[in-house]
Amino acid sequence: MRSNGIEMPKYTYMCKNCNTSKEFNLPVDKFIELSKNSHFNDLPCDKCGTIPLLRKISAPFGSVEKRREEIVQKAKEEARIITNKIREGDQGAIRDIFGEDS
Repeated sequence: MRSNGIEMPKYTYMCKNCNTSKEFNLPVDKFIELSKNSHFNDLPCDKCGTIPLLRKISAPFGSVEKRREEIVQKAKEEARIITNKIREGDQGAIRDIFGEDS
């Protein structure tokens, strides 16, 4: 589900009795608001009615998109760090960049 062109996080809850899953696509601020009000503590399982459902935490699998400016800024920062290491005579950094002398 999308909100303003941005993919919203998916929150999954699972019944401890019958393992039925229930998913919600909500903006983070809405999820936090509902959680603070204990909204998710009173949700019954759609299949067997068990209360409460348990939150299922899964690993993220999506990609994070960065704007061009963010990528360029990160590259400039990394280049600055490498340049400083070379100027300071950091032999490990020099070998990593230019290789070993034979």
